[in-house]
Amino acid sequence: MSLRQTIQTDQTIALKARDTDRLSTLRLLWAAIRNAEIDKRTELTDEEVQGVVRKLLKQWRDALSDFA
Repeated sequence: MSLRQTIQTDQTIALKARDTDRLSTLRLLWAAIRNAEIDKRTELTDEEVQGVVRKLLKQWRDALSDFA
């Protein structure tokens, strides 16, 4: 199962479990992946998805340190 499929499956599980925090995080992640796919005009590989995740984590950590 690819990372894209895993994220989609986890979104469905979080939605059914009404886990709003996890669901919102997964939706942000999915939106970033879709935007990268639109820019590239092809489906991302697992390595490229990992790059998107790394980029988002860096942004979130920087934002967290700015707010602290």
